[in-house]
Amino acid sequence: MASNVLVRRVSDPKAVALVLGPLGASAEGTMNSFGKMYQDRNCTTVTAACPVVRFFLTQHRTLKPTAKAIIQETAKALRETPNETPLVLHLFSNGGAFLLEELELLLSEVPEQNSKDTNNNNNNNNNNNNNNNNNENKLNREDVDLIQQRMEYQFFDSCPCYLHMMWDLSPYASDAFPNPAWRPLSRKVYYLGSAFSLTMWCTFTGSFKRSCLFWSRMADIDRPYCKHQVYFYTTADMHTDATRIDELIEKRRQKDDTIVVHRYDDSDHCALWRDHEDEYNQVLDESLEAARNRRT
Repeated sequence: MASNVLVRRVSDPKAVALVLGPLGASAEGTMNSFGKMYQDRNCTTVTAACPVVRFFLTQHRTLKPTAKAIIQETAKALRETPNETPLVLHLFSNGGAFLLEELELLLSEVPEQNSKDTNNNNNNNNNNNNNNNNNENKLNREDVDLIQQRMEYQFFDSCPCYLHMMWDLSPYASDAFPNPAWRPLSRKVYYLGSAFSLTMWCTFTGSFKRSCLFWSRMADIDRPYCKHQVYFYTTADMHTDATRIDELIEKRRQKDDTIVVHRYDDSDHCALWRDHEDEYNQVLDESLEAARNRRT
């Protein structure tokens, strides 16, 4: 198993929970903090985190091995449970959102890739042994179907974060980022500094279209793995633009009017589960119960 993916199994789980941690977290740290919410609810828990150093050097291009390991371990955990056991996804910050993006890209590529592999095998009977060895390391359609069929909700905590770039600046005064309670000059300085840093990062890694591609994928209302969605976020967040999440939710509601939204004006980034513990736990319990009811 990849070091960025960790699984903890329980007997007769209520759900299989896939928890994607923020940048800088480890799979073990994510399991012992955010994943504990699901362990306490008797769920088999799969946690993962971005390989942070490699990610900052090459952005999403190094996430595919982690995404592949997530899919394989999640599918394996699902096969150990009855068909009525739901898969639920809980992600934190853009570390989780970037992993979700890579997961969905990888899942969407599998059917076409498997079709090509089948044709190649038919045309190259002399290389069957080599092809079989290669296929063992590839994802299969059964994993994709299993994850798509079982996934019942996606819980977004403090994400997805809009990537403000120097060539695509919106008027900062109309956004909730960085913090509406700040003085205008302080907000402008922070806003421009953040945009400059992200721009230099994308320039350094050669991903000039990164922000546009990421947000367009998040805003795609026809994403096959969306299912039911829950959003917890705050305008006081110094990393996430609440206004952009407002816009994203409005667009996604064109497809799904059951979206659950909790928007606050306090708390730091990824701190809502502690600062609003009662409400957070209530929504989590209700979402988990609804997921189980839909499966049964």
